[in-house]
Amino acid sequence: MQPSPEIVRGKSVAVVANAPELLKLAYGDEIDDYDLVIRMNHGVPNAAVEHAIGTRTSILTGGKVNVLPDDLLMVWWLKHTAIGDRDLKSVRGRARVPVWHMPKHYQDAMTARLGKGCSSGPLIARICADNKADQISLYEIGRAHV
Repeated sequence: MQPSPEIVRGKSVAVVANAPELLKLAYGDEIDDYDLVIRMNHGVPNAAVEHAIGTRTSILTGGKVNVLPDDLLMVWWLKHTAIGDRDLKSVRGRARVPVWHMPKHYQDAMTARLGKGCSSGPLIARICADNKADQISLYEIGRAHV
């Protein structure tokens, strides 16, 4: 599989943040019903939180990828600095899945629109929208359909 955000085209997508507030809610079954589940940073579920955030992980995003789920299809590298060869080899070596590096124009566009310090959730939602996802729901503090 060639690493590309086009994997979302025509799919329903749940973008799940690693906000502690989500653990107080019970969106797990709802999240698992999406075609693709995108998780941010350290947001990979374990048995203690599956009721809140589900079990599936199709795509991991962020600058740190520590836990690699069995159902992982791709890593989206969202570091806003240049990716280091060592970092990329480490992720590829552990994940054995394609790694897509976010072009700088996505971050530049979000900074121009929302100001510095834009969170990853809206950035990922924009990437999904640009690549024609059928439905995008963002789970951060609660749920928002984009």
